[in-house]
Amino acid sequence: MSPHRQLSQPSNRKPSAVQDIFLGFACSLGPADPNDPSKPRDLEYSCVSNDGGGVVESETYNFAFSVKEDEKEARKEASRFGAEVLALIRSMQTHKGMNVGRSR
Repeated sequence: MSPHRQLSQPSNRKPSAVQDIFLGFACSLGPADPNDPSKPRDLEYSCVSNDGGGVVESETYNFAFSVKEDEKEARKEASRFGAEVLALIRSMQTHKGMNVGRSR
């Protein structure tokens, strides 16, 4: 998993008794290195968990994202990022005992 830093002050609030949470994601792709545009760019993404009564936790992660010209390679890179996000969601479900809800 990527190194991460705390996005906000830790909350003393505990999740509700119903352990369903909803996640919000925001992504920001950093600028390319002017000296070497082929180097991976920093993709910073934040994950906010909400149990319907408020924010339970929020963290920011970093991912080395390579921008590819070839469509097939671009899909591979996007899949690699998706796999990391999926691993984060699974980790929340298994290690924190939370059910990640989906919007309908």
